[in-house]
Amino acid sequence: MASIFVTARGCDTFTAIAAAVRMCGTRLGAVAAVSLWFGLAHMVAWFAASSVVAFPLGFASVLPAGIVLGGVLFVTLLYLAVVDYLYLGRLAAYIAILELPEAETVFVKNVADPPLSPRAPSSRIDPDELILSDVPV
Repeated sequence: MASIFVTARGCDTFTAIAAAVRMCGTRLGAVAAVSLWFGLAHMVAWFAASSVVAFPLGFASVLPAGIVLGGVLFVTLLYLAVVDYLYLGRLAAYIAILELPEAETVFVKNVADPPLSPRAPSSRIDPDELILSDVPV
């Protein structure tokens, strides 16, 4: 995350690290949410790549070693491309957190109904009033 401050604001190493720590302190919820979701996506990509790489390895006794190695390298390069894409997405999310204004916390006051005064109409249902099921057909 400190690389954002180095690139965008031209900070040196320790200033960028301090700015990243401050950002984590002030916007902990947003940073944690971004880290969690991109971390889960990275973990899914890892499990998928680990499972898919077993496919060419399963043919190691049947196919030539070059084809098996090519399959493993293809899966590895595909995994690395997906992970780099996720890394750039995470950095873009951190930049959005940094650039967007901080959301104001709005407290909604729970307003109770005003007390019933003698002159105020009652909200109770009149038991003598006919409803549709009581009206003769």
